[in-house]
Amino acid sequence: MSIGTLTTYLRLAFLLWKRHKLPDRDRMLLLSAAGACLLGLHRIAGYCRWLILKNNPGHMIGNCETVHLGLHHEELHSLLKQVERRFSLERIESELLELGFVDSNERSTYFSDEEFMASILGVGQKWLREHFDRDGRYIGPDNTAEDQDS
Repeated sequence: MSIGTLTTYLRLAFLLWKRHKLPDRDRMLLLSAAGACLLGLHRIAGYCRWLILKNNPGHMIGNCETVHLGLHHEELHSLLKQVERRFSLERIESELLELGFVDSNERSTYFSDEEFMASILGVGQKWLREHFDRDGRYIGPDNTAEDQDS
């Protein structure tokens, strides 16, 4: 997984949220969480997990304390493979192009990958660091995140 691929997943997740397509948004967030975890962006992965569980408290990603731990469970791994097949990267890129998204060198304007991904999710890096530990565990109170929904 590359930063570019993760960016593509997160952008589509944001677009699906704006269109009130929460089940598909959650699928994109699941791919994003796994990708962020593989890239060492555990707070981003944790935030994606938190958003999924906020919409669907019974989602299987909630069976594990962190995304990293979840990637080692066969059921979640199988779900990820299903979602990857349904939403190929080529399909996602094509859909984003049709909707007018153009890949730019936007990443270069941020100090870190975490800050860049947080901006795509519509959350500040400071808020992210105050609410998620280095492993992506949620450590903040639920009510302070209401204005950070994405």
